[in-house]
Amino acid sequence: MAKKKVNKKANKSIEKKLQKFGKAVGSKIDKLTVQSVKAKKQAQIKYAKHISMLDKKLKATEAKLKKLEGQSDHAWHDVKQGAGAAWIELKKSFDKAFDEYK
Repeated sequence: MAKKKVNKKANKSIEKKLQKFGKAVGSKIDKLTVQSVKAKKQAQIKYAKHISMLDKKLKATEAKLKKLEGQSDHAWHDVKQGAGAAWIELKKSFDKAFDEYK
């Protein structure tokens, strides 16, 4: 069985992109939180549910990214697929929630 060649530079690039995206999502969650304070009570409940859901997904996705940090190159390759999928799901959820409050 042939081993896949792992590109450390590409792995680091992906990791940095995921970290940057995580920070952007965190920043937008903070903006939603500020907007929720200004909203009426019924809207505040809706904001709170979305913020809670997004925050949980962000934390889960960040945990997957943390798993990548200590992995060998070959293990990193296997784990990054799951982390990438988690970031995609987080982005979809975030975009949907954030679009409701524009």
